Amino acid sequence: MPEVFNNNGSREFPRPEQIAAQRYTKKLIRQGFKKQALHIYQSVDGQTIYWRIRLKHPVTSEKWIRPLSCDEKGNFILKEPEFKQGKPLYRLPQLIQNPATIWVVEGEFCADHLAKLGINVTTSGSVDSVQVTDWSPLTGRNVIIWPDNDIAGIQYGNAVTQHLQALDCKVHWVDIAQLNLPPKADCIDWLAEHIGTTLQDVIALPLMPPPESERQKSVVSQETKTQPPNEDRSAFFTVNTKGVFYWAEEEPRWICSSMKIKALARDKLSENWGRLLEFADADGRVHTWAMPMEMLKGGGEELRGELLRLGLEIATGIKARNLLFEYIVTSKPEARACCVKRTGWHPPVFVFPHRTIGETTEMVIYQSENPTQDYQQSGSLEEWQRTIASLCAGNSRLVLAVSCAFAAMLLYPAGAESGGINLVGESSSGKTTALRVAASIYGAPDYMHRWRATTNGLEALAALRSDTLLVLDELAQVDAKEAGEIAYMLANGNGKARAARSGLARSRAEWRMLFLSAGEIGLAQHLEEAGKKAKAGQEVRLVDIPANANKGLGIFENLHDQSSAADFSRELLEATTKYYGIAAQVFLETLTAIPDIATLTTTIKKLCRQFMADNLPPKASGQVHRVCERFALIAAAGELASSYGITGWYEGEASRAAKQCFCDWINYRGGVENQEHTQVLSQVRRFFESHGESRFSELGSQNSRTLQRAGFKKTDPGNTSTIYYVLPQVFRHEICGGLDYRNAVRILLAEGCLLPDAYNNAYRREVLPGIGRARCYVFTAKLWE
Repeated sequence: MPEVFNNNGSREFPRPEQIAAQRYTKKLIRQGFKKQALHIYQSVDGQTIYWRIRLKHPVTSEKWIRPLSCDEKGNFILKEPEFKQGKPLYRLPQLIQNPATIWVVEGEFCADHLAKLGINVTTSGSVDSVQVTDWSPLTGRNVIIWPDNDIAGIQYGNAVTQHLQALDCKVHWVDIAQLNLPPKADCIDWLAEHIGTTLQDVIALPLMPPPESERQKSVVSQETKTQPPNEDRSAFFTVNTKGVFYWAEEEPRWICSSMKIKALARDKLSENWGRLLEFADADGRVHTWAMPMEMLKGGGEELRGELLRLGLEIATGIKARNLLFEYIVTSKPEARACCVKRTGWHPPVFVFPHRTIGETTEMVIYQSENPTQDYQQSGSLEEWQRTIASLCAGNSRLVLAVSCAFAAMLLYPAGAESGGINLVGESSSGKTTALRVAASIYGAPDYMHRWRATTNGLEALAALRSDTLLVLDELAQVDAKEAGEIAYMLANGNGKARAARSGLARSRAEWRMLFLSAGEIGLAQHLEEAGKKAKAGQEVRLVDIPANANKGLGIFENLHDQSSAADFSRELLEATTKYYGIAAQVFLETLTAIPDIATLTTTIKKLCRQFMADNLPPKASGQVHRVCERFALIAAAGELASSYGITGWYEGEASRAAKQCFCDWINYRGGVENQEHTQVLSQVRRFFESHGESRFSELGSQNSRTLQRAGFKKTDPGNTSTIYYVLPQVFRHEICGGLDYRNAVRILLAEGCLLPDAYNNAYRREVLPGIGRARCYVFTAKLWE
């Protein structure tokens, strides 16, 4: 039986239709050709479509490749079959079965060598095969192209890239200039120089984006010195104070008002490319925007809309629009910037939409499709201290709100989890004033938002508030059916997983943040309006604190010489419209000036441990412990801001306020036990209080006509206590409805509310009237102790 080399280079026994191809190969070998490989092209289901025979020519010693297929009569012919939907990719079945990144090389022989290492690799064959190949099986996938080190190799890579990018593929190239290969060398030559190469060695090769780099251009230029250089379209544009002009016509064409391309931006993976634009509006205010290049897709209407919204004057007409896009694309400034898609810490710097705080070797900028005007600034730090921070002293809720704003910037160095604080109290008690004071740390009054928003809207807002404070007013305005899930989403730091057009998962929005909320009702009460129960995890993530400080002044405790709480509130609100956005900038400038972030982490954790040692109650549950950690971070942030001279408060002010609010939370909550414990006892008691007389028959009574019986009861002669015998299904589905049944049993047994049997089972076997000996759950009078 003749042998056949399959696509992985190993031997296999051929099917009958392959024998003729093998015989033809042996015939050529007898004529002096040297065998190299027999490449098999297959359909998705693994059926052979045709072959490509690779041998060495006996005279020239060059590779000699011939296609071989069957005609309609089953005879073998030296040509490829005709394809109605395009030529199939090499190793197609393996590509479909393996979801990993796909490597594309020029030629089947190269593909076979990489496949032996476990690489998920394919090819269309030679350079002239790209246009006639069906690339659709690679739609939406990650692709790495390894071009040959010559003109043809780069042309092949460029042609493949165009096809793949049209299919929403993420394409990278192996940076062949860093491989130090001789001209015309390919991946086989590289493998020959690196004997013992493994899969991980290939994956670790340096990559680059698809556009031709300067190194690749040098490879081409060595072989094309006699060819004229490509026309540099960027030379046709000039920029001056009057605008951007296009000079390739008889008269210069005005494109838009003056706009400079300051830098090329891309992320750490060399993806998400963009341009850093800078221009002034009609009032002379300068706008700097890191524009994603993907906004040029389609007609680019979104891009033009944003530029017009920001005040750039743009010429009308389709040609002027296209020239504007060409100016952006062809401008190639030398400056480079690393773009990020969320605000916050990107060590060692902190990124705001308008500014990056800290020092780094490369510019780091926030890049977004929607430029934001949040994080505005007005006034000086001294004015903010005098009119706002100084008035917060002596008011525990105000100090807590301000400290919470600073604490949001410490989540990353502290390694703390996200979460929220919700001030609960009656209307006009000063809750919104506390929120506005906290918002003044970061920006103008419109930095504060309302809960009245969709889940998607709050997700987008959270992504813009990463490592800062999200301020939300009026909890009752959010749909009660969604409130609990939103609390989870904001605290967990992840948005919804969504699919792209290709069906693959899009990257989810991520954030770290604290959120400060206010409302006339707490989260649990709001959920009850929709017939839902608040989960303990939700109440830990959004902590309800009574807004009333019990001083007869609503949320306030010290009015600082004002005659009434209303006047004091108006004074604070007026100040927040004048002085804002400075405190956070100064705080971060101080933090980023610390040489080692580990030093900052040590300081924060030391302050947090001290707070918890002083304030965590003994026998506190895990849930209380988690909330105490949040208050500890808030206290630490307030103390740090004071030590940096930002708040102007005396030492200990922030810690005292956090302690007071933490104690008020415990009292408002009803104890230091896990919330599930309290919920179980409360629900069980409520059932007996509602149905103790109507649904339980007295043991020994002969005239019982109980409807919807839940069980039986036995009252002692003195009528001082009652024992209830509850039927199993009523216990599981009514008394424990909506609870974790096993957890409820454990809690009731631990509290002595259930009387176990001799084997410590939660149920007992008792003789019940009309039923006989049966299982039941026996509740004792300890349920009400």
